[in-house]
Amino acid sequence: ESYDLLNESLLIRKQIGDRLGVALALGNLATTELEFKKPVRALHHAKLSLKIYRELNNKLGECSSYLLLGKIFTKLDKFKKAQQVAKDALKISLALSARSQVSKAYETLSYVLEEKKKYRKSLKYFKLHSKTENELQSEFSAKELKNFMLKQQLEQTKKETEMFRQKNQEIVRNLEELKIENAAARKENTADSVNIVAHDLKN
Repeated sequence: ESYDLLNESLLIRKQIGDRLGVALALGNLATTELEFKKPVRALHHAKLSLKIYRELNNKLGECSSYLLLGKIFTKLDKFKKAQQVAKDALKISLALSARSQVSKAYETLSYVLEEKKKYRKSLKYFKLHSKTENELQSEFSAKELKNFMLKQQLEQTKKETEMFRQKNQEIVRNLEELKIENAAARKENTADSVNIVAHDLKN
């Protein structure tokens, strides 16, 4: 069912002329085919995806395609090609300072070398992958903490603003009540004055 949906998505993207969407759909299709143990078909779609990314000069997409091709070539026992495309992905991701992709490139290289039974080199890249992942997690945690603190400050500001608003409303009500009381007092004083004048005139 998911495979059919991916094919349908690919068809729609083609019909509306969305080339980036086509590249993404082809990559998703290739990933699914690899999971379904159809590496030959996956290779075909991954290469088509890569071709479009290159034509669009989309370096991140190109990098993702290389990473996918690394896994596909490994499944096809084409280790030399797998290692080359993984290195291509690493080169692009380093140039872009895309550390998440750098981590994935290290992971892919570790996977390829492990399949080649190059365990020492595989371990080297796995350690680089783990180190980069830990750094990314630490940065993410620091960012999350900063966002949490900002959110707390925002909530506190909202509470203080609401308190000031309520206080201002209370002040306004008190002023209105005072105005009414003053008006009533003036009216009463005026009435008293009129009565006094009337009394004096009678006398």
